[in-house]
Order: sequence, then structure tokens, then C-alpha cells
Amino acid sequence: MQHQPKDVDKKCCKNTLSSLTGLSSAELILILCCAVDASDKRLLPATFRALQTDLSATPSVLGRLSLFQSMAHSLALPVWGYLTAYYTPRDLLVAGCLIWGVATAGLALTYNIHTHCILRAINGVGLCGVLPISQAMLIEIVPEDQRGMAFGRLQAFSTLAAMVTNWYAVSIQRKTFAVVGLQVHGWQVVHMQVAVASLMLAALVRHYMPAPEGGRRGSTANGQGFSFSEAAATLGKILRIPSFAPRDQFTSQSSFV
Repeated sequence: MQHQPKDVDKKCCKNTLSSLTGLSSAELILILCCAVDASDKRLLPATFRALQTDLSATPSVLGRLSLFQSMAHSLALPVWGYLTAYYTPRDLLVAGCLIWGVATAGLALTYNIHTHCILRAINGVGLCGVLPISQAMLIEIVPEDQRGMAFGRLQAFSTLAAMVTNWYAVSIQRKTFAVVGLQVHGWQVVHMQVAVASLMLAALVRHYMPAPEGGRRGSTANGQGFSFSEAAATLGKILRIPSFAPRDQFTSQSSFV
């Protein structure tokens, strides 16, 4: 009985979101996650000029920021895949939003180029798990005959968000704003806005996304721990499968009598 008001509030919020957008609340939240993810990826190239001035960095040094983020992004992808055997996709999506949100907020608060490099790498770790996990969850909640339309909406919103963010960041990156008596640069404002959006999405995912039945914590789907040897054996079996049938076999099977 004590939790009934919270449940009622959640249902009311879900019904409101569904009525306003025509989409389920879960699908809308996943689309927003991918849209903000696309926006965050546009922040660095859109604010290069302002960062070059305020951080006293050369273009080659700024290029390292993108390099560190891309390297961390690539190296962390297998780790996120490994964690799916032990945690639910909802928990991993929350973690990804939190990591990228905190890192982006840190980028808005520092002028040290070395700190920027570290935070960009952390940002890449958080960002790399958001898109694949969101797409996997979207497949689970959308019926098979509607998945094409759902992924089309996801891509459309992501592209639109990236375009708007790019235009907005370029427009205000070199401006200054007075915030609580402090002079804040435009590129800092954009980074902080995206950070707040990602942290809000983490809260939305945690409270309004249904927890899938798969991906039980601490075990894989068959109840056993993850085994690298078993995974290697499975990969070996897949690699031994011939891509094409022998030519003589194909000819004999395709000939007409």
C-alpha cells in the first residue's frame, strides 16, 4: 500500500507520454537516449574553434581528444558485451548514461587539456554502450512487424538531434554568458546541457523502463558463468563452416534433368 502512489504516478506519466507522442514510453525513452547520444558525439567537432582558443591547444592536440575518445570507444565495446551476461540491459543503459553524463559535465568545468583527454576517454567508454544496448532493448519491446518503422524513427530523431546540436554548438561556442556572477563560455554551456540531459535520461530509464527477463545478474541465460573456452570453441565451430559449397557439388545440385 505504501508504494501504490508511486506506481500510480509512473502509470500516469507513461500514459501522458504515450498520448502526446503516439509512442510507448519505453520506445520514446530509448529514442531519446540515442538522440542525446548522437548529440554528444557532435560536441567535440562543433566546438573545436572555441576549445583551441580557451585551452590554448593546437589542432593536433585537439585531434588527440578525438583519438582518445575513439580508442576508448573501440576498446570498451567488448567489455559492454561481456557485462550483458551478468547485468540486465536496463542497468547497463543507466550506467552508460551516468558515465557519459558525468564525463561531459567534467569537460564543461575544466580548462586543462590533459584532464580533457582523460574525460574524453571516459566519455567514449560510456557512449559506446548506449546505442547497441538501446537498439537491443528496442527489438525486445517492439513487435516484429513494426521494427522497421521503429528503427526509422530512431535514426530520424538521432540525425535531427545531431544536426540541431551541431548548429547550436557552433552558434554559441565563442560567446560568453553571465551565470551567478561568473563568465561562462558557450562551449561550456552546451556541454553542461547535454550532461544534464544524459543524467535525466538515466533517471527515466531506471524508473520507467521495464526490466527484461533475460540477462540475470551474476549468471548467463543458462545459469552458468561466462566461459571464454566455451566461447572460443563456439567461434571455432563457426569459422570451420565453409562459406560456399564446392563447385562440383553446386553444379550437380543446380543442374536440370
